[in-house]
Formats: sequence, structure tokens, C-alpha cells
Amino acid sequence: MPSFIFHSNQNETEKELLFHHGNECIVPRGFNGTRGNINSSNTCLRWHIGTHVSLEQHHSDNHGFAVLIGEAIAEESDDYLSAESLFAMIANHKEAGASRLSRYSGFYAWIVVLDDETVYCGSDPFGLFPIYYFKGESSFSIATSLKALHAHPEYDATIDPIGFCRYLMENGGSGHRTLERSGKRLNIAESIRYQPVSNRLTISKHSFPGQHAAKSIYTLDEAVDLSIEASSNAVKRHTQRSVETCLLSGGLDSRQILSTAQKLGLNPKCVTLGSRDSYENICASKVAKKLKLAWECSDNRYDDPQEILKDELNLFSLGGGFNGLTHSWGQLETLRNSRCLTGLYLDITYAPFREAYANTSLGSYADSVERCIHHFGIFPSILSSLVEENTFKQALQTALSEVQNEWEQFPEDPHERHWHTIARFRARPHHGRLIWKNAFYFWPVIPALDVPLTESIRTIDGQLMQSRKLQNETFIKMQPGLAAIPFASAGGRPRPLIKTRENAFYKQTQKLERRYLRLKKKYLKNQTTTPYGDLACWTAAKDYAVQNLDATQGIFDIEMATKLTSDFCTATHASKANMRDLYSQRLLIGSICWLAYRRCQD
Repeated sequence: MPSFIFHSNQNETEKELLFHHGNECIVPRGFNGTRGNINSSNTCLRWHIGTHVSLEQHHSDNHGFAVLIGEAIAEESDDYLSAESLFAMIANHKEAGASRLSRYSGFYAWIVVLDDETVYCGSDPFGLFPIYYFKGESSFSIATSLKALHAHPEYDATIDPIGFCRYLMENGGSGHRTLERSGKRLNIAESIRYQPVSNRLTISKHSFPGQHAAKSIYTLDEAVDLSIEASSNAVKRHTQRSVETCLLSGGLDSRQILSTAQKLGLNPKCVTLGSRDSYENICASKVAKKLKLAWECSDNRYDDPQEILKDELNLFSLGGGFNGLTHSWGQLETLRNSRCLTGLYLDITYAPFREAYANTSLGSYADSVERCIHHFGIFPSILSSLVEENTFKQALQTALSEVQNEWEQFPEDPHERHWHTIARFRARPHHGRLIWKNAFYFWPVIPALDVPLTESIRTIDGQLMQSRKLQNETFIKMQPGLAAIPFASAGGRPRPLIKTRENAFYKQTQKLERRYLRLKKKYLKNQTTTPYGDLACWTAAKDYAVQNLDATQGIFDIEMATKLTSDFCTATHASKANMRDLYSQRLLIGSICWLAYRRCQD
């Protein structure tokens, strides 16, 4: 992960204390990477990154500097941004330069300290790179970790009840609030300016990609042609630098990105997570074979669950909070230190990709709550019974009001409102955390984080995107052979986009293949069926939470928390039937572990 800590402070003793405390809590324990630092008169930046992470720095003649972490691609020229160009852009154009930077594509963060010590900072326009900040009476701190800010004598690390409730409902904060009173997170399409002489902090808002795109495409044929051109250009732009691996799922997004990359001459080795006999792996292996690409299955090669839990407990505070995803892929040597192509975020680009939720209308608040805002979190009706103290009950109502007020600022067009909702309330906490955890061990190349692609797709009538119609038809036209291979999904059994004579009996074929793989593992390889690796990690977390339920005293009703954790969902894969229970239970377990860990650190 490209992790860093930055301080602007004239007090040298205080600055060294902050770095001494924070420098070791911006990466997982045992993480091997490159350390570095850069200083000016009153500021210092230190980083700890993997060898696979791109980091550039530039020094001015008068002690100013610029640091770019990650990869930022220009909107029009397709050139990668350099640290020297970054410094010139901010030095010459100030806020206008920061606004221009919000039009760069990719996953990245940047910091510029001008010669007069004014600090500018920002991240990718989709808001996925984590930037936390805190302003003291005469100092300013930025980090990829809330925990790194704790040593500041003015920092209040007590729980923010409103932020805590929002975090539980949204599976991660979608706004400025965090779990702690003093810590704030930079929001989507924003940048920071800090002036140390006046101790003034300014947060500038910029346009979100696609926000002002006008609808101009209303026929499916035109939409498909534009989609093919825009998505192909995005893959081309983001793979100008070498790509060694591809995280290939059994679904549509990674298949679309991978097949486009291969047309451009790339042949990455594919890796699929999970058990070899899962539908996810069965479908992915057929895709790799069709494309004649090397492929391997992680086959639940997880580290010891207790060791993963120890790292997770550290990461809960490191990244800003708990969530429903485990940090458990570091042992996959094929992926480690590689540049890895992924299909992450592509479904968001093509949103709305589903019909409205039952008894609601697309783009309504009721549909937004069910489908996006609380989809990976704890539903408010459950949370209202779970929280015990009046402070948290009142905070829950405030949190609900905040969410609705933010939602009401989105465009009135129901399709665009749904897209804004899913991009901010679902993608940022869920996809952002997944990308962040990946990046500790390999660099995720994400063509979907592309401003021109987003701008193009948002000119298409939203009705053409529902039920993934546009994305499906795009892929059928691009890759009819791959479209005939069934697609695995969390929502149901695999199915192909087009039926052919070869796949006429795909249901029976898949069942037989799955049965064969299980028998092969059991008898030919003399292996017993092992628990799904992710489930083993969460079972360990559940046991830790049950042992530390007293840490929730004054926040949760312990009797109800006990019941909810005891009813732990043991399903090995998410489905339509169990997805909400799966994520909400894991989020509750994560919150209890987080509270227990905080108690141990006090």
C-alpha cells in the first residue's frame, strides 16, 4: 500500500514525536517495503510503500516539494503525470491547478508544499485513495491512517457517535466523518489547502467525473459502439505500463477488461480467488483457457486465521475502521509485487445496472437505502435496537438525517441519482477498502477509474443500462465466444449471455464438473474438504468478538449483540438470500473487535 504520514508543524519536538508514533502504524506488521522521507523548513513527509508502488518526488530551488504516489493519467494526452509537472501545476495555478488535477484518471494521491510552506493535497477524483487529516491550533497532519494521528497532543481519538453509526450503516464512511472525533477523511472530488502562517485550512470542491455530462445517446446500437470505444481506450490508457497479472473473477467486469487487454497484446497470468471447485473458479478457468492464458486458483491458500486476525486488528485502526472484508491475500506469491489488472469499479461505471428494489422506484430514497446506502451495512431498524446509550440513539437519528440531506443534493434524474448514490455510498467504502487492501501486496491497475470513460458512459440514456443491458450487449459484440461461457455471480447460479449449441447443457455440465473436482480433491489428492478460507478468518474474528463483548458496554445492548454474533452466518459464499446477513453480521463482529482492540491500546 502507498502509505504515508505528513506533518506541517514549527515545533520540532512535537513533530518528531508524531513521526515516532505514526511511522510504524501505516503498514501491516511484517510488511516489507521501501521507506523514504522529504522535508522542508516546517514540514516533513514520510512514506512506507511496496516495491510495486509508483512514487515520484520533485524538489524546488527554495525548499518546496511535490510527491505523487500512484499513477495519474491526463484526460486528453494520455500522459502519466510527473512530480515535476505536479509542482508546476500547483505553483503556477494554485486552486485552478488542484481542480485540473481532479480530471486525472487512476488510483493516486499527491502532496505539494510550495516555497512559502503552503500545503496542497488531493487524491483520485473517485475518492478511493484514503486521505485522513487533522488541524491543530498551529499544525496540520495528513495520513493514510487515523491511528498515525493519535500521538498529536490535541487529537481527540474518542468515538464520534454519529460517525460510528454512519460507519455501521454504510460499511465505511462515505463523507468527511470518521469513527473518531478529530479525524476527517477527504471526500470525493476534493482537495486541501493549508496555510501555516494563518493556520487556515480550506477544502475545495471539484466536479465529480461525469457530473455535468449531458445525455445524447438514446439508441442501443449507438450506446454499444460508444461503450466499446470508450472502454477499449480506458484499458489502453491504463496499461501503457507493464501488467504481469490479472485478478480474474468468474463475472463480467474482469472478463471484459482482460479480453480487451489481450487484444492490445497483453498476456497476464490470471489468478482467481477461492476454492477450485467453486463456480467462480470453474468459469474463470474456462475464460483463461479460451484466451490461452496461464491461470491459477488460490484454492483457499490462506495464512493462519489467528495471524490474519492479528493483522486485521492492527488494520482496523490503521485504515480508519473495520469492514466486512479480510486482509488475507498476501500469501499469493503470483500476485505479490506485481502490477495486477482488475475489473474493479466497472459495474459502477455502468450503473444503474439493476432494476429498482421491490416496491420502490429507481432513484427513490427507499430504493437507494435498500440497494446502495445500507446494502453492505447494518440496517437502521436493527441498529436502533442494538445501540443502547441515548447518545448513540440520538446520533443514529442525526446520522440518518445527514445521509438523506447528502442524497438530496444528487441530480433529480432517477438514473443519475442512482449512479451518484452507488458511487458515493457503496463504491467508496466497499470498493475503496478492497483496492486499499490489495495495494499492500500488488498494484491494482483499474481501467474503470478513468475520467473519459465515465464522461462517455454518462452521456448514454440510463434506461439502456438497467439489468446490465448495455454492458452485456457491449461484451457480446466485443467477445461473442467469451460471452458464451457462463458468468458466476453472487446473486445466483452461473449463466451465459448467449446460448449456443456448445453450451446448451451448461447447467448439467457445470454440476458434473464441480462434483468431479470435489471427488478429485477428496480421493485422488487425498485431501479432505477444507473450510472456505474467508470463513475461517471470520470464525476466528467471531470468537474474539464473543470473548470481548464487554468492550461494547455503554454502546451496544450486550444481550442483543450476543444473539446477533451467535447467529453467525456460516455460508461460504454470498447470495441474494444471505448477502445482507453475511455483511451486517461481519460488520458487527468487526465493530466489536475494533472496540476491544481500542480498549487494549488505551
